[in-house]
Amino acid sequence: MKLVIKAVFIFFLTLQCLAQESYYDSIYRETALIHIASNPEKALSNVNLLYSISEDNNKKLKSLLIKAELLRRYGVKNEAINILLKADSIAILENDYVSQTKTNGLLATIYRESNLQASGDKHIQRAKEASEKIQDKNSKLRFQGNLAQESAYLEMDKNNHRKAIEEIRKGNNYILEIASLIDLPYQLALNNMIIGESFLSLNKLDSAFHYLKNSKLKLSQSQSINSPMKGFVFKGLAEVYFAKEEYEKAEEYFLEAKSIADSSNFFELKKIVYRSISRFYKDVERSDLYITFNEKYIQLIANQERTQKVVADKLINSLYLKDEYSESANEQKKSVIYILISVLVNVVALLSWFIYVRKKNQKKFQAFLEEKYKLKKPLTTTKSKPQTEKDYISKDREESILKTLKKIEKTKFYLDKNISLSILTGLVGVNQRYLTYVIKKHKNADFATYVNDLRINYIVNCIKEDPKYLKYKISYLAELCGFSSHSRFTINFKKTTGTTPSVFITYVTDENEKKEKLSLAN
Repeated sequence: MKLVIKAVFIFFLTLQCLAQESYYDSIYRETALIHIASNPEKALSNVNLLYSISEDNNKKLKSLLIKAELLRRYGVKNEAINILLKADSIAILENDYVSQTKTNGLLATIYRESNLQASGDKHIQRAKEASEKIQDKNSKLRFQGNLAQESAYLEMDKNNHRKAIEEIRKGNNYILEIASLIDLPYQLALNNMIIGESFLSLNKLDSAFHYLKNSKLKLSQSQSINSPMKGFVFKGLAEVYFAKEEYEKAEEYFLEAKSIADSSNFFELKKIVYRSISRFYKDVERSDLYITFNEKYIQLIANQERTQKVVADKLINSLYLKDEYSESANEQKKSVIYILISVLVNVVALLSWFIYVRKKNQKKFQAFLEEKYKLKKPLTTTKSKPQTEKDYISKDREESILKTLKKIEKTKFYLDKNISLSILTGLVGVNQRYLTYVIKKHKNADFATYVNDLRINYIVNCIKEDPKYLKYKISYLAELCGFSSHSRFTINFKKTTGTTPSVFITYVTDENEKKEKLSLAN
């Protein structure tokens, strides 16, 4: 009798476990396939429920990953990063290399979207290292193919388009090795599209056309023939025809891309297509259509920002109204201890160095704020060092060159990426030797440093005086003030100010908010 009762008990317990397993999976599928895109509040409620009913760390990791993707999609990126870091800590403790690959891959994406390229590079490298330890060969290859795509996007953001092409070709090798890949043509279409866009950025039009045409063909052979990616491919082909001055073909493909964008209602596609079409009509001098599409583009951005802000506010309120990580006291203590142990080793090793560097940079940044930032006009002149060498041009000639140089500075010649010493000497009307002498004596710099200081001081004043500059990407700010690359801009910005552009923008933003609060209080 006892054996019968025990058997019945085990039977019902098994049914209960299977029911709970099925319930978790059904909620997960419903959230991933339906609610994330259409009902973010319901999605957040579901992922909180998923975490609370998770029986093991594997399910907890799945819950945290889908929650992070939800928050990232609606712009709540800081919270998404915090959740992914928590997930990564659990994955490390569990030696779960699949989850480590996923968390670091998504972190790389978020940092790239936030224009924090160094952090993106760090996490994509961690994701690649974790993927090498995945035991299942097909899973490893699938993740490595996806990571190659993310690496390519990171390189494209840094204008390293040839490096991006190399990454995608590696990705093709990975996916072609997979024994049974669902919809291989779609993956090849995506990779060919990325290669085509990279060649387009390099102005290699024939190569760009070849890969974009191949992407179109592969997509037509896939199971996702009506994917929004088709709109990106048509937009790319339109850009190639436009660059070749085949305007009728370019317009045909642009309008086809617009049709796909409108029917898919995919925001990123619509944004890129509308912006490209408006630029096309502007360049071919069709003002009426340029105005129409530019207004549509501006309205699209404004509507998305409003919608995303409303959704993000609701998600943030939901995050803090409910403790989504409700666990028992013992489980909470264990998590805290594990996280502290994993962090403590690195903290102890880096703490002294970090404090030293931070103090050093803070002093330099504070000095910059006191000496330069508070001035209203761009700062271009540095105090001269005592001149020990004998002057070899007359005082009148020297003053004339300096006066002309100051006038030319007002034209903002330094914003031209192609400015050189020979061009500037032509503008001033003197030989290079004389101009170099005056710059060294009165600006205390060589030509390159002189121009870079002018550029940095120009963009500093733009950021200070006009709030719209606070919203621009670092790469765009670099382009505005004449730098040919994001990295050169960042290096020279830190050299001049003692801090990075992103930190400076945060500082100015905080100062503006303080001023606004004070004005409201008064």
